[in-house]
Amino acid sequence: SIINLPKIERIKLCETLIDNTKEIDRQYKGKIDWEWSCRDLERLLVNFEENYGKETTKLTSQKDTLIFNYTYSYNEPNVIDEEYTKTITIKLLKNVIENKKTFTIPDPNIAIGVTFFSVWYFDTDYKDLQGKIQIIEIGENKIKLSISLTGKFNGREETSELINKTLEYKK
Repeated sequence: SIINLPKIERIKLCETLIDNTKEIDRQYKGKIDWEWSCRDLERLLVNFEENYGKETTKLTSQKDTLIFNYTYSYNEPNVIDEEYTKTITIKLLKNVIENKKTFTIPDPNIAIGVTFFSVWYFDTDYKDLQGKIQIIEIGENKIKLSISLTGKFNGREETSELINKTLEYKK
C-alpha cells in the first residue's frame, strides 16, 4: 500500500513519478488528486540542472591574456519558457599564472563577466562579483581551475551563487 488511507481524505500525487496510476486510482477510490507535474517534489528527487543542462569550457589566448569561457545551457524537454544560458568569461594575465595560486575576487589581474540569457531576461549581467579562483593544474594544452563566485543579478540586492566547481579548460 502506498499510503494509509483510512486517516486521509484526499492526497495529491505526482502522475509523472508513478507508473500504475489507473491501478492506484482503482484501489483508493477517488482519494487521490493527480498532478501532472509536481515541480517541488521532482526537484527533490531529480537533479534537473545535471540531467537537463550542458556545460562547455574553452581556453583561448589573446596577446598577454588567457581567456577561460564557461557556458551552462539548461533546457528541460516538454517544458515551455524555462530554458536559459549562463556564460562566465574569465580573463587572466599570463604573467600571474602559477600552479596552485589562489586569487580572491575582485582582483586587478582578473576580469570576469557573467551573463544570463533566457526568455525572461535578455543578456543580463551579474554585478558585484566576489569569490575565489584557484589554479589547480597547468598542462601543456589545458588548465584546471577551481571557481567559486557569487554576484548580484539584474539590480537585485541579494547575492546568488553563480558557480562552485572545478573545471578543466582545454585549448
